[in-house]
Amino acid sequence: MKNNRFASLLVCGLLIGLAATSAQAQSPMKVNVPFDFTIVDTHLSAGQYTIVQASPQANPRALMVRNEDGIVRALSMGIRLESLKVNQPKLVFRKYGNKYFLAEVWLSTGDAGTEIRKGSHERELAQTKTTAETVIVAALR
Repeated sequence: MKNNRFASLLVCGLLIGLAATSAQAQSPMKVNVPFDFTIVDTHLSAGQYTIVQASPQANPRALMVRNEDGIVRALSMGIRLESLKVNQPKLVFRKYGNKYFLAEVWLSTGDAGTEIRKGSHERELAQTKTTAETVIVAALR
């Protein structure tokens, strides 16, 4: 009898865990980036992109960037960001001169986003330039 109750509780716990995981999966975000930019060390041209979690269950901070033809142009592992305020879906870029680097991705409305690590070219520029400008691109509706 105890084994049956334990098995039932275990199954219920697994079902609740799966439901919570799928609820956290975020829908794709479409953006129109009006300038060429870099994600870590991958250069992308200006244009419309779709950004999704590459593997929501395995690692929700793994992001996949597709162009308007649906071709994957970049994959990136990020670090969880938390904010005290509610953010709208957007991309945040760091700008050094005329070079743009993806810095943050906020896939959905809420207080959690993803920070993108700096690539070698951005680290180089960051050492020679004193400050970077912040540029925000809102998601398309």
